[in-house]
Amino acid sequence: MKNNYLTIIITALTLSTVIPVPVTAESTITHPANGKMLTENALTRADKIAYQYKEINGILYKRLYNFTAHKALSDWIRV
Repeated sequence: MKNNYLTIIITALTLSTVIPVPVTAESTITHPANGKMLTENALTRADKIAYQYKEINGILYKRLYNFTAHKALSDWIRV
């Protein structure tokens, strides 16, 4: 009986001392122009891609455009 209480107390103390620690990933790169070390958080960095619209002579056109890179991804399509 004494052994069971001791086991319960040790288990409870062990579990209560576990502290969750947040973990983040960082990458270190060297800047090509000035050679300084840069750190960057590892986050998802997706390009912002959407349709761009324009109207010519009353006709609506659209094209797929990458707003992050500032370049067109498709030709103009009549809507």
